[in-house]
Amino acid sequence: MFTLRVGSAQPNGLWRGFIGLVLLTVISHASAEMYSESDNIVILESAKEYKELVHDTDGLAVVEFFSESCPHCTQLAPQYVRLAKSMQGTVLVAAVDCGNPGMQKVCKKVGVQGLPSIKEVGKESTDIRGRTAKAIVDEISKVLTDEHITVVSSEADLASALTKKPMLPKALLFTSRGDAPNGYKGVSMAFNSGMSFLMAMDTSVELVMKFKIEDFPSLVLIKADGSEELF
Repeated sequence: MFTLRVGSAQPNGLWRGFIGLVLLTVISHASAEMYSESDNIVILESAKEYKELVHDTDGLAVVEFFSESCPHCTQLAPQYVRLAKSMQGTVLVAAVDCGNPGMQKVCKKVGVQGLPSIKEVGKESTDIRGRTAKAIVDEISKVLTDEHITVVSSEADLASALTKKPMLPKALLFTSRGDAPNGYKGVSMAFNSGMSFLMAMDTSVELVMKFKIEDFPSLVLIKADGSEELF
């Protein structure tokens, strides 16, 4: 069985692998003096990186526009690091140094008028007004959507879902929560073109028994050929 289980203390572990594995293979956490590699913040150093990793993706990104010489940016940095660690595996948290000559055109193009500036970039770009990690998370949470997640409650529902986009693997999250966790929403937004996302409640007895689910949350990954493996 392709099942991944995590304890309730760290539910983001379910989907962190998806974003982590993908991002870490294509992004270098380029160092900026204000941030270190351990901060989980991707420093975008070229217009090409910004386009490929932020603008042209289906997922949601949070981008801080800053300058090393900006005192207010220095004051914001600890909160932005906390944000990055709390949202790891949910959205891409990135930063652009507008003092970098190679990024000044990007800063101008996206409408940065003052530093620091934080923008939530998805289908549209929106300014984030919060300046604490909690306030920023609250704003991001309002934008995360479950439109790419199909709720299934029986084997019949599952069978029907498996016939849609049959060439794509399926992720099936078992949860005891009433709605999809933010992390699952974020991953479904980022990877919906390459994977289908399903969700079942702990009260879906047929499915819980079918997959022998004992802990919540649990994730079952189903390959395109119908086989299941332990993740």
